[in-house]
Amino acid sequence: MSTLTLVPYHRKHRTAILNLLYYSQRAHVHLDWERPGQWVEREGVQLMLAWEGNHLAGFIGLTPPLNGASWLRLVGLSSRHDGQSVLNMLWQGIQPNLQKSGIEQVAVLVIHHWLEPLLPQLGFRYKEDVVTLYRSEETDMPLPETNSSLVIQPAYTEHLSQIVSVDNAAFPAPWQMSASDMHQARRQASQYMVALSNNRVGGFPDQHPSPGYWPFGATGCASVDAGAWRWDGPRHRHDPALAAVRYQSHYGEHPA
Repeated sequence: MSTLTLVPYHRKHRTAILNLLYYSQRAHVHLDWERPGQWVEREGVQLMLAWEGNHLAGFIGLTPPLNGASWLRLVGLSSRHDGQSVLNMLWQGIQPNLQKSGIEQVAVLVIHHWLEPLLPQLGFRYKEDVVTLYRSEETDMPLPETNSSLVIQPAYTEHLSQIVSVDNAAFPAPWQMSASDMHQARRQASQYMVALSNNRVGGFPDQHPSPGYWPFGATGCASVDAGAWRWDGPRHRHDPALAAVRYQSHYGEHPA
């Protein structure tokens, strides 16, 4: 492989990243609320690029840290290079940035199968499968009995800090969402409701245009254990198969 040069992201690299994501068959995009072109400009995002002259050989992008955890959200590898070698180089190159930012755990959802065999050499290990639940209109559950002390209403800006607190109490890292994530979710959800008890947020779902679709990663409820939304038992593969793995860093993470 020819000599590659690692550089951090600058805005002038935006078009090259988008082109690689569009044309390469080795592209990993796991963004909840933003398009890649918006996400790369997000404050605090960690992006490392590998160049061969004027040719972008690959890049990786990680979220800003939240309680010591981060997500590998973007990966792009050129077909002209050995993917494992480029990815290894990118991962080693970004390590000082992760350590400086206090990131002790990195997670990735393997949406595309090409990425999975490349992860062990980086130090990732398999953690769990993620199952997305879908309920059709024909099988809607009956509404629960009315709780007179509970008020269901649209969420407003003043509820945001409480929503983040509920989410962070309901889910451990790396499944927690930041205030920025919640803001984007509220902007794009078809409905954004909260359950209030004594004027305090006790729970919230993000309701999407698709009936019956409640993504666990964007749903918080202080009274529901996060395990209710994840399966650690038999590994049921769905299409696409979502296998979650976490990076066990050499600078402070302990096995969950």
